[in-house]
Amino acid sequence: MVHLTKAIIKKYGISKKAWAVARGGHARSSGNPGMAKKRSSRSRRYGRRLKRRFSKAKVPFETLIAVGTIPFTPAQSGWGTPLAGLQAGNYESVMNQMKSGFLGMDPNGNLDLFAALNPFNMERARYTKTIIYATLLGMVRRKITGRYTAPLFKKIPIIGRFVS
Repeated sequence: MVHLTKAIIKKYGISKKAWAVARGGHARSSGNPGMAKKRSSRSRRYGRRLKRRFSKAKVPFETLIAVGTIPFTPAQSGWGTPLAGLQAGNYESVMNQMKSGFLGMDPNGNLDLFAALNPFNMERARYTKTIIYATLLGMVRRKITGRYTAPLFKKIPIIGRFVS
């Protein structure tokens, strides 16, 4: 605590100036003598931005199943499977199946756009529609379960990172 010495009292008396000299500072302003000086708070000009770490989008497990069933599913009713065409060595048949299954084209190369885009007609673009339906079902499942990933998938070395 600061004390007023006899020399300061002799020179300034007991005054604000005397206390200021004793403290080593300046005299207080005479604006409002009894009030404490209000401190102004400083706000940051630029707020801190949190860095968000985005995880890679994971493919729903249902989509993986849909893609895995393509070799075992005929592109149209009455056709053989692509796997059977590959085993028989009939590569033109496999290409026709791929065109019909993904694009909705018939073996002559004609495209019936209405049949390919009709979601209820599974005779054209069967593979594409199956993948789309499976992906949508996987998204609904993830919404319902709160993006829960089964521990089984997390333990699989490569697939666990990309499948949910």
